[in-house]
Amino acid sequence: MTDAEWAELRRLRACLAPARMMENKWLLCLYPQGPWDPEDQRFFEEACRLVANTPNDGGYQDLHEYLAAVAADKGDPAHLPLLQALAEGAGDNEHDVRMSIRELRKKAGLTPEDTAEPSSSAPTDAEGHSEEDEDGDW
Repeated sequence: MTDAEWAELRRLRACLAPARMMENKWLLCLYPQGPWDPEDQRFFEEACRLVANTPNDGGYQDLHEYLAAVAADKGDPAHLPLLQALAEGAGDNEHDVRMSIRELRKKAGLTPEDTAEPSSSAPTDAEGHSEEDEDGDW
């Protein structure tokens, strides 16, 4: 996209009330490949919080995964708390969001392991270990 097109997209985002963002979810998914301006960063953070706090139904599941992939591509470790919140609400897409977390950590020069606790939806035994703890696979 050209600079003028990004400026127009940012103008559209600024006009959109947060309550209407989910109705226009395509706007949540567009970010420049290069440096972000402060408005892009603010909008990304707001989009992550909105998606993380939206029930994972009604066709929004893909947004958890997509926003996590955008953050992984960006490689900014400041996005890790946002991704943890996305992972917790991603339902069937949690594995994919956690893969993006590992990718972001690696790109940022951190350990690639995802050290987050399993979500409350992960089945656990009486001692609190998930099935994945035993052999790394479900």
